[in-house]
Amino acid sequence: MKTTIRSRVAGSLLAVLALAGCDILDVENPNNLVEESIRNQAAASAVVNGSEALVYSAISNVWQVYLLPTDDLVFIGSRDGWLELELGNLSNPNNEFIDAAFPAVAEARWMADEAVEIIDEHIAEGNDIGDADLLRARANLYAGLIYMIIGETMEDFAFSDKTESGPPVGPTNMQGVFDDAVGYLNTAVTAAQAADNEAVELQALMIRARAQHSRAVWGKIKPSISGNPLVNDAGASADAMAALALLASNSALTPTYSAVYDGATIGNSMASWINDRKENNIDSTLVVIAGNAAPDGIQVVLMDPIDDVEDPVVDSRVRAFRSDGLLYPNLDLATAAMMNLILAEAALEAEDSDDFAMYINATRGGLTDFSGQIAEQDMLIHARRVNLLLMGTRLHDMYRFGITDSHWLGTSVAITAPGTLFPISIMEIRANCYLNGTCSG
Repeated sequence: MKTTIRSRVAGSLLAVLALAGCDILDVENPNNLVEESIRNQAAASAVVNGSEALVYSAISNVWQVYLLPTDDLVFIGSRDGWLELELGNLSNPNNEFIDAAFPAVAEARWMADEAVEIIDEHIAEGNDIGDADLLRARANLYAGLIYMIIGETMEDFAFSDKTESGPPVGPTNMQGVFDDAVGYLNTAVTAAQAADNEAVELQALMIRARAQHSRAVWGKIKPSISGNPLVNDAGASADAMAALALLASNSALTPTYSAVYDGATIGNSMASWINDRKENNIDSTLVVIAGNAAPDGIQVVLMDPIDDVEDPVVDSRVRAFRSDGLLYPNLDLATAAMMNLILAEAALEAEDSDDFAMYINATRGGLTDFSGQIAEQDMLIHARRVNLLLMGTRLHDMYRFGITDSHWLGTSVAITAPGTLFPISIMEIRANCYLNGTCSG
């Protein structure tokens, strides 16, 4: 990360800890805080909360970059950077929105690792930090989450440490980032169980299921598109089943793990660009949106393939995104529907039509059950599109199932090199000696 960008990590957290009324010009002020202050045991909870905030903010930044080339979103504005992505050109490190998303993700990754390290140090030293198991579970959950997001969205990544450059992982090694994510999530699950906190345990199980499924999907698009697009991953299926069992046994648990946004703490930049600035919009193959008042003016275009009615899942998900004053809607990270779709896909790959229908129908609500009316893979593709709308999975699905967007240029990497994700951006290239050839020794 660029030096000025890196400094914002500590600054963001110190702002949480700083006392009101400090005179920033008074160098003798005892309330002035330095980065080492976040390692005080009294700051343990704030450290984890700071990690959470940065991770959630990063997701809203990078998901819009990821989703614009897909048929989840469409460009309707005036910024050339968005248009470049819409046309399927994903590999330009100078693209202003790729360049804006990269430091947000890098900051979040650094802070997530820092939070894990700080909480582990407090536990090892026997410091009183409150519910240590819960803080450890949450810190590892956010670290696992941001590592998963990096694996899902980035072609390559450099794990720099503030002003100290880190070497790039390399495109062929990015699948290992998912392994790191799963490692953090393993700790999150066990620590949440030790804390007897089923809500955080459920979140960690659902994200671990997604991470393992995404790791397997990565293998379907790298180094080239696989002949068999279907994933049947034992770890992902086991976690999906465990998550659904936990939901079934505890009615108080929410089936949706979302990044929670509110105007006082975390900005949802994707909602701002779409719902307020109107540079981009929900794709017109899904809905037509007239006016700005949510939830009015939404006309669903995508029809359910069995009942031939406006797909109700699209309607509910778009309305939810345009709720909360348009600027601060939640972004779903994992849901019960996602768990059922992981299991449905595994059953389809195993040629188990009965289980496939059972898990698919668990996502269909009041619609007619699937019983072979259309091809099973077509049913899976549709169910994933509507239930995972705006959840950062669509580009991988388009690649592996051979779906193209009507806006992609024939010369774009989306067409000529399907499977391409986003590069390390120019900001990191200029600042990182491993990338610009200025490392000494």
